[in-house]
Amino acid sequence: MLTILGEYPIILLVLSGLSLLAILLYVGFVFFGFLHREQTQDLAEQAIAEATATSGATEAGPWATFDLGLKFDAQGEYDRAAEAYQQAIDSGHTEAAPRAAFNLGLMSKEQGEYKQAVEAYQQAIASGHSEWAPKALFNLGMLFEELQDYDQAVEAYDQAIDSGHSEAAAKARLNVGVLFEQMGNYDLAEEAYQQAIDSGHPEAVAKGRRNLKWLPMRENARVRHHPRNPPYP
Repeated sequence: MLTILGEYPIILLVLSGLSLLAILLYVGFVFFGFLHREQTQDLAEQAIAEATATSGATEAGPWATFDLGLKFDAQGEYDRAAEAYQQAIDSGHTEAAPRAAFNLGLMSKEQGEYKQAVEAYQQAIASGHSEWAPKALFNLGMLFEELQDYDQAVEAYDQAIDSGHSEAAAKARLNVGVLFEQMGNYDLAEEAYQQAIDSGHPEAVAKGRRNLKWLPMRENARVRHHPRNPPYP
């Protein structure tokens, strides 16, 4: 006779030759699996993803490896996440590779691995992907600002602007305006703020107008505190 306990079948063999101890052990195993079914499912999904990633499948492999990177990243296993992301990058897949490079850059920056972050963002930029390359340029500009490498920050922002990406270009105009203002280049800051306003992007327009309005006062007072945009998550 076959019955179901959760997701697990238990075969009840009446008057069978099985010993009572064997039956109890079997029931205990099933009950343990039922209690830990979510953990078991996670392990199974991870094993399937790892197998798919190494199977050589043209489409599924890179995305499975990318998903592993996401999973390890969320679990705080950053070395394994970096390895998975790099495998997706090395696949050369037109979508998964630049996305993985962007994520690796973001994760590395958050972990204070600035050199690895720069290299990963540069890989995303080199892909020429219409979405992830401009966003990587914007984040790279923010990273160079944090490192106080302002020339490279301006260069990265300028490339993000040249990309024409509707969001990254507009936010880069705003941030380069803030950067110029901090460097004391108020005319260039005013020009950049106006371009941010002209972009039509709601966030860039609002912050650009605010910064432009208070620019003369800040120039006189040399106050250096301005709204800017955070890096892309």
